[in-house]
Amino acid sequence: MQESFNRVEGELNSVFVEREDEIRSMMLGLVSRQHMVMIGLPGTGKSALAEKLAEAINTGGTNFFHWMLTKYTTPEELFGPVSMIEFAQDRYVRKTEGKLPEAEVAFLDEVFKANSAILNSLLSIMNERQFSNGNPTPDPVPLEMVIGASNEAPEDESLAAFYDRFALRHYVEPIKERSAFAAIIGRNVHHLKVSTISREELEEAQSESDDVTMGEEVVKDMIDLREKLKEENIQHSDRRWQWVATIMQANAWLDERDEIDGDDLYRAWPCLWNEPQQIPQVKSLCMSYANPFDGKTADILKIAKDIFESLPLGMTEETDNRGKDDAFLAHGTEAFAKLKRLTDELKDLQEQAAKGKGKKVSRGREKSIEKISSAIEQTQDWQELVVKNLIAA
Repeated sequence: MQESFNRVEGELNSVFVEREDEIRSMMLGLVSRQHMVMIGLPGTGKSALAEKLAEAINTGGTNFFHWMLTKYTTPEELFGPVSMIEFAQDRYVRKTEGKLPEAEVAFLDEVFKANSAILNSLLSIMNERQFSNGNPTPDPVPLEMVIGASNEAPEDESLAAFYDRFALRHYVEPIKERSAFAAIIGRNVHHLKVSTISREELEEAQSESDDVTMGEEVVKDMIDLREKLKEENIQHSDRRWQWVATIMQANAWLDERDEIDGDDLYRAWPCLWNEPQQIPQVKSLCMSYANPFDGKTADILKIAKDIFESLPLGMTEETDNRGKDDAFLAHGTEAFAKLKRLTDELKDLQEQAAKGKGKKVSRGREKSIEKISSAIEQTQDWQELVVKNLIAA
């Protein structure tokens, strides 16, 4: 069952660089039926990601609804025009074909700019998955997930209830790494063909995810994390913590486990920040209860990268360094020794992460081992380049 979901996640990651967390949250939101909002500058791939997710669960019919909201947006734009035939018979019924009430995935751009009447109607659809359309009782809608986008987090208190309805929140930044930026030049993400997830697979995934259990140790960790966040004046409703649990269940299910473990707690961080400046702190706290290896690997690799990038001109690329002075040699020799020590630290970390690998371990732990291996290769490549330049000098 998990293969279909993991295949889609991998395909999206192969095209949308530096969006691993956002893509994982989309998969988690799909399995747990939670909504997600992405906050950040235009042009960072938010709508394209939502579009490709909708393609992945295209089960026929009107699958994807995309609309940009403004304070002038009318109910007709989102929910369909009133049927004149029904209106003539004293019934107020909307023609919902191609509109939000018939979508499985909805992407609402500038989601916080809508007027209060629109937001109230959206709350009903998002909360209850129901839409009142001229009948005594509301009709169910097939909506699996709303993905919202905004240039900034809402500051108006009147939007607090609507903002809170998005369980998963991401602050999407422009691509940072030079290599990642180079990879997207000339790439058209709209040409990506993603694998599909059937309606039956999705419903079974949601059902199986609901059955994932949570042990006492994880509950204790959640209680402790909640208290530490409170100490930092980052507080959340009981309902949001319940959503955290469902998202952890979904992450465990995607990793092919029937019980939540510490690794899943890391995936809670998109649920637990309120303002973008809180993200590093929340991620760090969640990581401290989850898998410690990723954080340590990232810290060591950053130190190694800083050492390498601080080397003098001519040391960070293969060039003819004949005739370089003693200071050049001393700097390179010192950098090599530091990189060697950091590589040894990574190897020790890899050994710790691999302990018990013969047993059933989480996919998160296996990914950590892969990240450590990649970091070791990188630091060794830097060492090799330094040695070549020292010899050339």
